[in-house]
Amino acid sequence: MRKILFPAQCLVLLVSLSVFISCQKEVEGKLPDAPAVSSKNPEKLSAAIKVWHGTRTIGTMPAATGNNPAIDPTTNPSVLAIAGRYAIIKPEVTSGEIAGYYVGIPGAGQYFKVDFTKPRIIAGRNQFIKKKGLFQTESFADSSIVIVIPPTINIPDTFCVTYYPYDPFGNIGQPVTTCIYVSAIGAGPNADWLKNDFKLTASWDVVNGVRTNLDTVIFNRFANSNSGYYCNQSLTPPGLTYWYPQITDPVVVSDSIKYIKNNFRLAITGAFDYTDIEESKSVDVILSNCSQFVFRPIYVYTDTVIGAYHFNEATQRLILVYEFDELGVPVAEYYEYQLIKINDRHFILKDLVDDYFIRFER
Repeated sequence: MRKILFPAQCLVLLVSLSVFISCQKEVEGKLPDAPAVSSKNPEKLSAAIKVWHGTRTIGTMPAATGNNPAIDPTTNPSVLAIAGRYAIIKPEVTSGEIAGYYVGIPGAGQYFKVDFTKPRIIAGRNQFIKKKGLFQTESFADSSIVIVIPPTINIPDTFCVTYYPYDPFGNIGQPVTTCIYVSAIGAGPNADWLKNDFKLTASWDVVNGVRTNLDTVIFNRFANSNSGYYCNQSLTPPGLTYWYPQITDPVVVSDSIKYIKNNFRLAITGAFDYTDIEESKSVDVILSNCSQFVFRPIYVYTDTVIGAYHFNEATQRLILVYEFDELGVPVAEYYEYQLIKINDRHFILKDLVDDYFIRFER
């Protein structure tokens, strides 16, 4: 399973609830008095976006001074984004040291200087929430270009941004362009079945067409969480050692875990939250022996992730965007899954990169 940590429970519940409510209000739709923007007017669109770490500057972006620092121009030809959330570009550095980027929409007459030495300031964001659980990729927000998409953008829409990498010594590398495809928030009326509260019930990998590492979620009772430990007679005195398949001795004790909650809620508003609460009980191999087992104190951890989602009924793709890291600092992260619908109460998410599957049921 893929999981997280534990702050004070009352604070978690209160803050996560307030953040989720504000998130829902935020994504209900366009502000009635806010002018719409689109790619047809680059200047107006650029004035409506924000860029994390970015300082808005009027004028033309500085030109390249050479070929260093360099980023791979083939890594991000396009990215997906949700209106009112983020476009997340993760450049791949091929040479040199990156201090930041000059980022702009062609024809806008302005650009952003992205400086990774400066803190992120995102007005109106509640600085809380932790991650993992359903989500299992590292955060790259301190090296990514994160563009805040206005909720008033016409959808669907596509616009492109060009960015130049620069290093601490003032060298500016060659430009790269990424096009951003913006979708509506939430799901259409034919996907009302998805707007519910689901439980994560299993996850697994597929290797060479064979299902492996099946992890079935058993709620409200402790179950073995690893291969366990065997009595190693070669130790003096004999003691517990982690078991692995080549060992012929039997397992005598195992660590265990109890799943209390693994809930994934998708709201009508286009907001989502995912809550993972678990208790773990691990063997203290130092204080234990081959016949008497001592367990460390039960460790409780919880994770609440909030964000926005988009479900494309034509492609059956689910996009999730969330905003906070485990320290409560805004860190945008993006996930896209293939959704396999079993019925109105049961679906499976497939990772688009790895053959990793996650089952949800209600």
